[in-house]
Amino acid sequence: MLFSNTISALVITLVRENTGLEGVYNGQLGHAESFVINQLKRMPDYILVVLQLLLFIFNIIVIIKTGKRFSKLHPSKRLRMIQNLRGSLFGFMRDLVKVFDSLVLFSLTETEAI
Repeated sequence: MLFSNTISALVITLVRENTGLEGVYNGQLGHAESFVINQLKRMPDYILVVLQLLLFIFNIIVIIKTGKRFSKLHPSKRLRMIQNLRGSLFGFMRDLVKVFDSLVLFSLTETEAI
């Protein structure tokens, strides 16, 4: 899948933010990553293409602001970038974060139910 490093970094950061744990165990992270990627693969192509375009724009914004790709940033800087996007003037960037927030929350809920 395109942007798999960015997706992984987003998922890891959001899991840590939602659980409040810095050292989230690898099983939970692995489950969340695979859950999100599987859900993205199940989306219709016309939605997936838009998400990939938004991830590309997201990466460009991060590179312009920091000089590095999102997946290469320190976790605290990743979290700050996500928080900045939640308050973005551009609704499509807020929506991108909402999509990943929702998928991560679903993955965490599914993990707790198991």
